[in-house]
Amino acid sequence: MVHKDFVSVIVPAYNEKDCIAKVLKNTATVLRSVGLAFELIAVDDCSTDGTVEEIRPLCDQFPELKLVELRKNSGQTAALSAGFHFATGGIIVTMDADGQNDPTDIASLVGLITKEGYDCALGWRQNRNDNFILRRFPSAIANMAIRYLWKTDVKDFGCALKAFRKDIVDELSFYGEMHRLLGLLLLGVGAKVASVPVKHHPRVTGKSKYGLERTAKVILDLSTIWFLDRFKAKPIHVFGMASMGFFATGLTCFAVCIGQKLWLETSINRNPLFFLFIFLNIAAIQIWGVGLLSELLVRVYFESTSRKPFYIRRTTNLTTEPVRKVAG
Repeated sequence: MVHKDFVSVIVPAYNEKDCIAKVLKNTATVLRSVGLAFELIAVDDCSTDGTVEEIRPLCDQFPELKLVELRKNSGQTAALSAGFHFATGGIIVTMDADGQNDPTDIASLVGLITKEGYDCALGWRQNRNDNFILRRFPSAIANMAIRYLWKTDVKDFGCALKAFRKDIVDELSFYGEMHRLLGLLLLGVGAKVASVPVKHHPRVTGKSKYGLERTAKVILDLSTIWFLDRFKAKPIHVFGMASMGFFATGLTCFAVCIGQKLWLETSINRNPLFFLFIFLNIAAIQIWGVGLLSELLVRVYFESTSRKPFYIRRTTNLTTEPVRKVAG
């Protein structure tokens, strides 16, 4: 059962033994002090360093604290999904377990949703305390690319501190490592998103689980979201346009071959452009076929899952039965 004015704070953790207890204690204490009705859900992603043993005793000290233990290490996206599954609050907040997010910022994020009507509030780390080469520079490039491609003014999509309405998150399906781009997924379903400056502390214990390889993963995830956002319900548009581009280029090559044969007496069957024409036309046919198969898959997806290609914000005076006039 979902409680509309209740806040569920989800903290996924993997091998954070040295800092997890302090993070959970501080978060619970701060949320109590500001008077929020909340639950604190710690999700352990099958840690091997004793993180769970640090969390369990706190469940007696803080009745708001709940612990979810995953059977195998499944990644941060899966850990967040588990937290979403067990959350009972109408508003969900996510934060890291490394102590870099400040729980005093949670109230301002929640306030944007409850008082100003936003669907999602994303933390914006203005003074970020991370390694420049490994973390800050790749993040800045990714955020610039997102702002350009999606025409948004959101400043920071990578901050773990986020707040959003549960009902709109329930409309999403995300896999792999899409947790980094949750705010972008929400933009894709028409959510009203705000950026909120938040504090960011240096990591004092443990070590980061991310390196430069994360940049490649973010690029791949961005390409997936970009394609799904624009062409999920009409894949033939992208594949069809690519196919027609290949076909047109092939025809141009063939026309040049004919011109060279007529005016320069160049042999067609020895002309590289002729073989390029054949290759491009074969590729055009294959790409067009992929587009048609994608259209079939889209229809199977929407019809088998009862999903609709639209998202509704609210309705007014909408009933399941037609209004009948009463004869006077």
